[in-house]
Amino acid sequence: MDLIRTNGAIMLSHDAINADKQKKERSNASKVMRKFARKLDTLDLLRKRQTTWFVREADHIAHFIHVHKFKFGPCFRVHLGIRVLNDDFESIALNGPDHTQGLEYTDDEASLEVCATAMYDFARIKGEDWFNQQEPSLLASDHSWLTDDTRNLLRYALNGHSNSENVHRSRALLGLGK
Repeated sequence: MDLIRTNGAIMLSHDAINADKQKKERSNASKVMRKFARKLDTLDLLRKRQTTWFVREADHIAHFIHVHKFKFGPCFRVHLGIRVLNDDFESIALNGPDHTQGLEYTDDEASLEVCATAMYDFARIKGEDWFNQQEPSLLASDHSWLTDDTRNLLRYALNGHSNSENVHRSRALLGLGK
């Protein structure tokens, strides 16, 4: 640690104090994520890919939750999304609802639990409802919110014509490893 001597007193430098604060914040963020992951076990969403992704596969699509830890403070954003496994897009699109309200935490253990519970409540209530509305047959319809290209790729998959490279890429991007 950087020490500064002022008028005979020894103090920690501003950089050392900030480094300790950031280290504590990262540690607390990891605790929140572990608590959230344990809660998500009840929804069959498995923690994958860089520990901030939770995924389950469902009939030609994957449901996922991505958690973003903000750098500016002790708070998170939770994103919902789906991925058509036959999609040829090179990255995962955060294409569903997101949530930030109540996802802040402090050093207090109770605060960490409140944050993890708020994340879980969003996933359980809003997430499950939204995921249940994303039926592949509805997503493949002309009135779907999917892009035309993705909708067509889903239609091909539903008709038994998935591109194995696309499916492999999608699974790899999501950490499904199949």
